[in-house]
Amino acid sequence: MEVFSKAMTVMENITFVAGILILIFGLIQLFTAFGSQNADSKNHSGFIIAAGIGVMVVAKVLIPLVASQVSF
Repeated sequence: MEVFSKAMTVMENITFVAGILILIFGLIQLFTAFGSQNADSKNHSGFIIAAGIGVMVVAKVLIPLVASQVSF
């Protein structure tokens, strides 16, 4: 059980860092899209930002919830 608990903690941290990286990528894309007149690039970067926030929420809410419900 100790190994499973540590594995879930590592998975939570890796997923959270992945969400932060997706969020940073979306913000960089949004700031570069401000210079253009293309509205689709701004919309697409908003979707990427929302995806990064979603991944971070999954990392901090869903993974600990699943880890606490699994029992051996």
